[in-house]
Amino acid sequence: MSTSTVIRSEAGWGNLFTVAAFCACLWLWSCGGGGSGGGSGGGSGGESSSSGPAGVGPITLSLTVSRTSGVAPLAVFFDATATTSSLTTRPFHEIEYRWDFGDPAGGATWSAGSRAGVSSKNLAMGPMAAHVFETPGTYFVTLTAFDGTNTDTTTVPITVENPNDVFSGSNTICLGSSFVGCPDGAQPVSNVTDFANALTTYAAPGRRLLFRGGETFTVGSPQARLRVNGPGIIGSYGTGKARIVSTANATILSLSSLTTPNLSDWRIMDLNIDGQTRLENFSTAIVSDGGGFDQLTLLRLDIHDIGSGITFGAAFIQDANVQAGGGLNNPHHLWDQLAIVDNTIRRIGGGNRGNPGLGSFLAARRMSYMGNVVDDTTQGEHPVRVQHASRFVFSNNSLSGAPDSSGPRGNKETLTIRALNSAPGGETNYPFVFPGGVAVTENVLVSDNELVINGYVGAALNDVTTITDQRIREVIFERNWYRATAATSNALDIRAVGVTVRNEIIDTTGFTPGHLGIRLMEAIITPGWGCPSDVCMVAASDVRVLNNSFYSADPGNFNAVRLESGVSNITIQNNLGYAPSADPLPLSVTMISNPRGLPVTACAACNSSATQIRTTSPGWAITAPRAPSGFRPAGSYAVGGGIPTTAFSDFNLNLRAAPYDMGAVNH
Repeated sequence: MSTSTVIRSEAGWGNLFTVAAFCACLWLWSCGGGGSGGGSGGGSGGESSSSGPAGVGPITLSLTVSRTSGVAPLAVFFDATATTSSLTTRPFHEIEYRWDFGDPAGGATWSAGSRAGVSSKNLAMGPMAAHVFETPGTYFVTLTAFDGTNTDTTTVPITVENPNDVFSGSNTICLGSSFVGCPDGAQPVSNVTDFANALTTYAAPGRRLLFRGGETFTVGSPQARLRVNGPGIIGSYGTGKARIVSTANATILSLSSLTTPNLSDWRIMDLNIDGQTRLENFSTAIVSDGGGFDQLTLLRLDIHDIGSGITFGAAFIQDANVQAGGGLNNPHHLWDQLAIVDNTIRRIGGGNRGNPGLGSFLAARRMSYMGNVVDDTTQGEHPVRVQHASRFVFSNNSLSGAPDSSGPRGNKETLTIRALNSAPGGETNYPFVFPGGVAVTENVLVSDNELVINGYVGAALNDVTTITDQRIREVIFERNWYRATAATSNALDIRAVGVTVRNEIIDTTGFTPGHLGIRLMEAIITPGWGCPSDVCMVAASDVRVLNNSFYSADPGNFNAVRLESGVSNITIQNNLGYAPSADPLPLSVTMISNPRGLPVTACAACNSSATQIRTTSPGWAITAPRAPSGFRPAGSYAVGGGIPTTAFSDFNLNLRAAPYDMGAVNH
């Protein structure tokens, strides 16, 4: 049972340092409470809930934990989306949530993302969070919520078991030609170099399979298959990572089967998965094409030279239900608790079955994609394409290599987040996956990522359905860094409902022919698609664009935010722009491009004017900044030029206070 403590301060979080009952260093996130103690019992696949005491203050925290115990490495998803407040109807967006996982041993910094080398793995922000506990012990995870004046905090314990105890003796299998580095008491197996055969022979519940680092294990046809329940681990021992090599035009590792809809609790980690440049033969590293699979952690995999990287598409679940005769009985459900962490995916190609390769193709519930590097998909499509997500944390990743218009799969977004479509004739139709035919992508957090825009758009939040009700809602983009190339069109496209974009750094240097930061997209009228009316796509609505920094060193047009036909309920405040070489013609340089005169909440004084964008330097730390560290203003109109907003902290997680600055970074 978790405990909950409520601490409120009329002056905000700054006064938390005076409250003895609260960890005095929480604001700086320098304290931690974990790593001690043992742990017992098996893994838990259920949920644990904790909430602040009702009626104590404006904020009532609600915390749901995907699991409270299990063997290391243990991936846990934390969900505070049911939190309420008497002061806002948008608590998902307008309360600041800070997480301390109490795991200083796992508190190294992320090596990817917009704040690489600075952003701590032990800390997170947002209404949802995820963490991988790698060291056995008991950890106390603390969530603190802040609404600009009041705070509420709750703590939940997580028990992490030692894999050497859970997989002791012959429950660990070491495969290789030498057994230096193999855990004591493990069962040694030599002369097995076929990865698929090893899994078929030795994978079992409560079993750890370790392949010798530096050695090569092959996968032919059929592919390797994981068809048993966990807990379990597939990884490496000794020095380095075991190399898993594809020797056929097939998937390397597939998960579950038609007759195993409820598999769960596996970790696949520390492997070098080599497709051997079989880019056009649709070899895929890891795919769940057989059926359901929950609580899967993919950790520190090096996937390269292959048709596609990681594939979890809803079609596989739909097909499994049809082939298994399940139909509407729905024995296979969409994947739950999928954690993809600290992997590299490089040199992705296309498929010869009309299916282009992707770095990752994802559809899941309670999914985390963190700390990954995805690059070079010039023969494929998107580095990451999200087909469907319900509660999704996408943070601290570095993405690049989306194909530009000159490639065979040109004009693709670096990151695309979409919604499924249940209308007949639409892109997808999965009644056995989503009974009732409604699949909404919602509760999505995209934060602290580096997006190199090689292709068409950096990130697209774009409902491409052929229906009139919106299927993407409740999304936050914050502290992301967008870098452009000559092939880029826009940094961020939005066609969704309930979106906050704050503390983004958008460098459009290199765009051709114009420079567009954020596009709030219109409703599309396309008769003949079988729509119930002429309107086939719903325009962006209920969008807040707060405290973002825009920059371009190039000539040409410069529009920081563009409003297209039909968008509604838009707020744009405290945004800072600088494009000293931009075209001086009227309307060619604007902070807000609104040719149709749509209603918008904005203040002329708190957003850069066209004249300021062209002629007045924000006094950034670096005159022509090309990295986030250069975007700190000083001695300019940006300092103190803002107004209070719900972007309570800046790009560097520093608390904002009066006088408020414009832009993503405080002075």
